[in-house]
Amino acid sequence: EAATKSREAAEEARRKAAAAREEATRSREAAEQARAASEEAKAAADKALDDAANKLQEAENYMQEVKSKPGVAYGQLWWIDRELYEQKKYLPVSRGGIAK
Repeated sequence: EAATKSREAAEEARRKAAAAREEATRSREAAEQARAASEEAKAAADKALDDAANKLQEAENYMQEVKSKPGVAYGQLWWIDRELYEQKKYLPVSRGGIAK
């Protein structure tokens, strides 16, 4: 009778261990999927930041080109230049932004 109880306890422990292993496997798979989604989101965010930095640089280059031509309205150019400066505040410093 003691052997039967011991065997039943061992079987119960085995079932609990199997259930815990299955739960751990499901949790690991969910974590791997979340990690993959996070990496995709990070890559998309990095690409968007790079695109924004490139567009801002293109705008600044065009601004310099326009400033070098004769007969420009300096008041309007100042305003546009100020808008570009303000936009730099929203870019990280590592991407060409400025400290606020």
